[in-house]
Amino acid sequence: MGRLIRKFFIYESVTPQKAKSYHFKNMIIGTQQAGMGIKPPSPYEIRNKYLEMEYKEMEAYVNQQREKWKTYRCTIMSDRWIGPMKLSIINFMVY
Repeated sequence: MGRLIRKFFIYESVTPQKAKSYHFKNMIIGTQQAGMGIKPPSPYEIRNKYLEMEYKEMEAYVNQQREKWKTYRCTIMSDRWIGPMKLSIINFMVY
């Protein structure tokens, strides 16, 4: 398994530090539990079905946090940075 994971990291230019990621470890455990014969999701499924699922989960989490904002008087702030390649990064923060 280690050799197969190594090849993915090398040939897909994934930094080895990503192996420390909670999500990477969780993916490996989930794959082991799913067992043999389970097909990985297609790019279409990742881009559509699973992205939509992730969006809904994150939306529910944010809505749950918004209820706390009323108590603690929080506000949303944003900051923008433009890099040397003229690409923008926008950070959103709750203060």
